[in-house]
Amino acid sequence: ITISNIDKDGPVLDIKYSSTQNTIENVIVTITSDEKIQEISTWTRVNDNTLTKTFTKNATEKVIAKDIVGNETQKTITVNNIIPIRIKEGSGIVIENDIIKNIQPKTTYYKLMENLETRQNISIKEGETKLTENSIIKTGQKLIVNDTTYTLIVLGDTNGDGDANLRDMLQINNHRLNKNQLNSIQQQAADTYKDNKIDLKDMFKINMYRLKKTSAL
Repeated sequence: ITISNIDKDGPVLDIKYSSTQNTIENVIVTITSDEKIQEISTWTRVNDNTLTKTFTKNATEKVIAKDIVGNETQKTITVNNIIPIRIKEGSGIVIENDIIKNIQPKTTYYKLMENLETRQNISIKEGETKLTENSIIKTGQKLIVNDTTYTLIVLGDTNGDGDANLRDMLQINNHRLNKNQLNSIQQQAADTYKDNKIDLKDMFKINMYRLKKTSAL
């Protein structure tokens, strides 16, 4: 007697992601099988062949899908496109790795928040002190989104007072003359000309701003 109709094949799975582009939204992953599959822990059943899961942060997860007789198929689910925060177009602000820069001098906490998009809770701290709505954003402050921390950089604000003025020009000049070097965060604040150099052009821009001959850096 020959028995040849025993199912030994695991289910064929199709994995779809609600978004594969960078997004601040949750990512929904859908597993669709070519046959009925068993429950998978932490996943939600849509029908006999389909399960979904909502990811609120980036993660890698191995799933094992079993058909009704126990044949298995293993897949690795990778969500790596959820970003904690996004800058609104036209603001001029830039995120680079763990830095948020090109913030204009005298920007308030409230004004900065208007230019950010996120689904997470945000706090900004100067040391251990949390900023309030009317607080001025200063170079060196930390913006915290869940477990991600960004250092804030205000254009022209090398001394960390939230403005661009003579004190900053003096620090930039001392750096330029190798009298007192700015640290890496201060150097990015000093580069008002945005040419990756610190020189007289940056001081000139700050002076024009200080004298109210230009409204922004």
